[in-house]
Amino acid sequence: MYTNRAINLLKTLYQNEQEELLDYLRKQNKTKSYQTCKVLVKLLEKKNGNFTKEDVFYGIYKYEYAAKFDYLLRNDFRILSREIEEFIGSNNVFPMVGQLRMLTYLSVLLRTGDSAFFEKEYQAKDQQITNPYLREWLEKIYYDFSFKNLHLKDKFLLDYKQKLHEHRDNVLKNSAVKLAELSAKQAFINKQLELLGVSGYQEEPSFFGIDLEDPGNAPTIQYLVLKSATYSKSGKEAIQALEVCSAMLNNYEHAYLVKDFETIWVLSNQGFHYYLSGDFVKAAGYFEKAYTEPMIGQYELRGNILFNYISALLKKADFEKADTVMERYKKDWQAEDRLRCRFLFQRVLIHMALKRNKDAKQLLVTMSVPESSYDYYYFRTLLVLIFILNDEYERAVMELRNYKQIRFALEELGQFHKMLCYVFKYYLKLYDKATSLGVWDDAAEKSMQDALARKTAAGGVAQYNDSIMLDFLTIKVELLRKATLHQ
Repeated sequence: MYTNRAINLLKTLYQNEQEELLDYLRKQNKTKSYQTCKVLVKLLEKKNGNFTKEDVFYGIYKYEYAAKFDYLLRNDFRILSREIEEFIGSNNVFPMVGQLRMLTYLSVLLRTGDSAFFEKEYQAKDQQITNPYLREWLEKIYYDFSFKNLHLKDKFLLDYKQKLHEHRDNVLKNSAVKLAELSAKQAFINKQLELLGVSGYQEEPSFFGIDLEDPGNAPTIQYLVLKSATYSKSGKEAIQALEVCSAMLNNYEHAYLVKDFETIWVLSNQGFHYYLSGDFVKAAGYFEKAYTEPMIGQYELRGNILFNYISALLKKADFEKADTVMERYKKDWQAEDRLRCRFLFQRVLIHMALKRNKDAKQLLVTMSVPESSYDYYYFRTLLVLIFILNDEYERAVMELRNYKQIRFALEELGQFHKMLCYVFKYYLKLYDKATSLGVWDDAAEKSMQDALARKTAAGGVAQYNDSIMLDFLTIKVELLRKATLHQ
């Protein structure tokens, strides 16, 4: 029964390609190899057709030997080795399976104790086993054989030492060649940097396929070197280097570069460095140029540019334009899997800034953010803020108290504290609900000091983190509530 099921399954999978295998299965039925076919059927059904032909042959090979386990129980290795030897030539469709059978045959033959016959068979099968992994296994088998026969032990050790020396010499030779190539490449790069008037680079440029001796390729080579140098620059140095990169792209032909991509790369990095420098107006301008450039593919880069563009607009408090951009490219950011959650956060911030607090609340309460994500902490913070901005102080306090269920590592606590300070200060300033940020800073510092003083009494990091976070956030809400009442 199992044989027929195996044949039908294989016919369905391979049609008429494996007649040899089907013949073998029919023969197995005659030789009462019932267990082999039974296990093979289970293998085929379990894998649900998602496997290679090698898997099928390996399954047959594996369970064919398992069916002969009674020989092993009687330690009759001679009979087993003869059985395997007869089986080596049959159904040897795939070299890997055939080599594996030979290896198993030699392994069993070693245990018969017939050294002369083993050595003869080893010499015959040695050249036929070519798979690197199986060659290592073969060497281990011969290692065992050599140490069981003392007259071969010295010869084996000598051969083994010779192989080690050859391997070491090859490694040293290859290392020397690579070091020489690396040194020459570094000298070439440094020369190009000197011509450009810059120094130092972080990521080594790739000159793949470029003829370095051709003078016509000099602008491309210098562009790639300068591009790599920008990774180690910041501030004005980075901005100046990127301006030169932009000029080189526009003023020269580059046969080895995808100019559209390089243009977008330069523009987005110019925006990034202006953003880091605090010039959000210029940053937004460069991000806008980068995003509106024609671009095929590069979805991850496009997502990053759009996110940074909106962030720059928020930083320069151009909320109306940020709102327009998010509406214009709504399909783009909604299709973004990696940053979708953060795009939604930006949408919430824009709603808040434009005093559309109900829209912000509606968006937040319908969002699903995994607790394992770092965005989850930001999500909870925004929830607290939106409740405050809707004058729902009781819900804000309730949301704060829910923080007590979250365990913060100390380094996460530090990062989260900084984030909260920034977010709360930003919205206090935006809505003019506090007369003095100095009072806010003093209260925040005092809450941290009080929590630190109680660290020892808290009885552990988890309890300490809970108490510090709860106190810190509760003080923030109270300050904001009082500041609002006094307006």
